[in-house]
Amino acid sequence: LENRISFNSELAALMWYYDDQEARAMFGTAVNDFKALLQRYDQQMNTFGPSNSDDTSYNPFMGEPSERAKVTRKFRTAIGVRQQLAMSIAEHEPEIAYNFFLDSLSTITNPEFRKQMEQGDAAFEQRLIAQIAQTNASKATELARRTLHKGFTAQHVEFLKQLYAKDQEKAVEAFRVYDRVALP
Repeated sequence: LENRISFNSELAALMWYYDDQEARAMFGTAVNDFKALLQRYDQQMNTFGPSNSDDTSYNPFMGEPSERAKVTRKFRTAIGVRQQLAMSIAEHEPEIAYNFFLDSLSTITNPEFRKQMEQGDAAFEQRLIAQIAQTNASKATELARRTLHKGFTAQHVEFLKQLYAKDQEKAVEAFRVYDRVALP
């Protein structure tokens, strides 16, 4: 299913140049399939109960992986598909891609999976915000400001550089917001 979702999102990205309405529908199908996949992995992991370190680790020389390890591996693959799908959408509609990216996190109830997703999301989230800045600097500035609760990072600096190249006034405004909110 992960391969089909990836393939369909790439087809939708190509279709965009010929029929954007059809491409939107294709992206919608890929997003729905992806959410169903995430929910399935989430439910499977929740049925296993609390984990211990032996459940999720797998050494190919020590025999077959546990069911929990198999689901965890599939989930990690799905996280990559999530980023690929978001980037395919972001080429054409960065705000929709950003909303998908955040919305897909909210479908996860398993604390272990949620933690995995949140740990890898910060840099990617800033990439999506930078893409939004190319078309809507004000919206991107607001989204970047919301990420400051996690602390001021190198991704924020990169965002300011990109924003400055696009819209100097918005970059100065964003820096002032950052200065009030996050900088000591």
